[in-house]
Amino acid sequence: MGKNYIIGKIFRDDRSDRIARDVNPAWPKQPPHPMPLTELSALSPLDGRYASKTDALRPILSEAGFMHHRVKVEIAWLLALSEAGLGELKPFSAASKTLLEKLATEFSEQDAARIKAIEATTNHDVKAVEYWLKEKVQGNPELVAASEFIPFA
Repeated sequence: MGKNYIIGKIFRDDRSDRIARDVNPAWPKQPPHPMPLTELSALSPLDGRYASKTDALRPILSEAGFMHHRVKVEIAWLLALSEAGLGELKPFSAASKTLLEKLATEFSEQDAARIKAIEATTNHDVKAVEYWLKEKVQGNPELVAASEFIPFA
């Protein structure tokens, strides 16, 4: 049987991932219908009434922006490891470096969607980035051989 956690006035049952207020057992398990994103349904004023003023931050602070940053960090770390003089990982060729840099600079919304799909299976956001990166280097034997260093440490 799953564990139960009480946080403030919220009761969480991790078996089924249901949330209900312990003071109101009739609290709905789900909203009766999905709510479209509007100024009134936004979780914060940043996505509501201030959305037009914060749109420039969306590529950086959105979930896709967060994924893009993780991809850039993983690639930078992998490139650094390849130059560190490790016996198990030789310096990458110019073609492999270019491919990795291209993955970081040309990261797209489709790439973020693929990472999100992987995360739905792994239930782990960092592992999803790792698996996505391993997928993207499949056509490069040098990077496939180095793929166990994604991520490293």
